[in-house]
Amino acid sequence: MNVSGLAPLPLFRPTPGHTAVAWPRWIRIMENFLLASGVSDCAPDRRKALLTDSLGVEGQRIFHTLPLQSSANAKSGEPTTDTDSGAVKYTSQTQHEASSYDTAVAALHAHFTTTTNVVERHRFGRRVQHVGVAINEYLTALRELSATCSFPSQEDSLRDQFVAGVLSRSLRERLLLECLLFRSLELY
Repeated sequence: MNVSGLAPLPLFRPTPGHTAVAWPRWIRIMENFLLASGVSDCAPDRRKALLTDSLGVEGQRIFHTLPLQSSANAKSGEPTTDTDSGAVKYTSQTQHEASSYDTAVAALHAHFTTTTNVVERHRFGRRVQHVGVAINEYLTALRELSATCSFPSQEDSLRDQFVAGVLSRSLRERLLLECLLFRSLELY
């Protein structure tokens, strides 16, 4: 969609394996685009059509495979979860009118957040200290990678990967004896 004066919205998944922007960032861009273009006040079905059109060919293929809860099955007063904040809300009949768009966003959010989490955990698990990289830089890189992984215990995961990927064999042996991440910097 091209609206005069606005930058074009990037397609989310134009081709298989190619994501223009990570899902959380892309949906924020999409919501901002809808607001800036005046479409956020349009009917939910129109916003849903713009959403699916902006997904790109591969994104649309994925979308049409996702299970969607029918808005016709939803009842006024039932709790729903806000996709941005995770807060539980009780909806009124007026809010249910928006459910075709909101349901589509929720389904996409559930799918792409899970997929992203797997990819991010893979990147985290493969990260090791490279030659010439200081311990503090390596630890910072691990912290950045772990921020998107949704680990049950981020500190435990950081410690385990830090120990596994550190270059110094003697430091690794000492860390295995210690067990706490914050001690790793004191030992170095």
